[in-house]
Amino acid sequence: VIPVESRPATISTTYGAAMEDVNVPSDKSGHKVNIAKIDLPAAFFYATCPRICPHAFLRITARNDSAYALLAGQADIFLDGNFCTKAQMKDVCPTEDFEVDVGSDPTIKVAYRPLLRHKETGTKTHLISYTQVFNLVLM
Repeated sequence: VIPVESRPATISTTYGAAMEDVNVPSDKSGHKVNIAKIDLPAAFFYATCPRICPHAFLRITARNDSAYALLAGQADIFLDGNFCTKAQMKDVCPTEDFEVDVGSDPTIKVAYRPLLRHKETGTKTHLISYTQVFNLVLM
């Protein structure tokens, strides 16, 4: 990991890296250089709308408790040290909360059953009840 200093300004952020630790070829093509590896505490939530789509979508909520401003763009998301997915990020300032939509979780299937209507008729009453069933299957 490269030693980095972050200096926020009003409309920009400057990252000063010790570039003697990195060899970047001068071949007139773009190169990526890691500035920092940041582990952030996160909470995981699933969202689904079974009537429309039989998938559960994972959403991560986290707080940028680092000293770095996270820049907008594509980010690699790792879970327990393993690559999970790529996600599109917005600009995130230090101490700011943010959400990342990771996508569909293939280990969860959601089944939607049509609405069941039950009607009971008595001498003076009519009772109508509805039953909605959702099945979640973990693979």
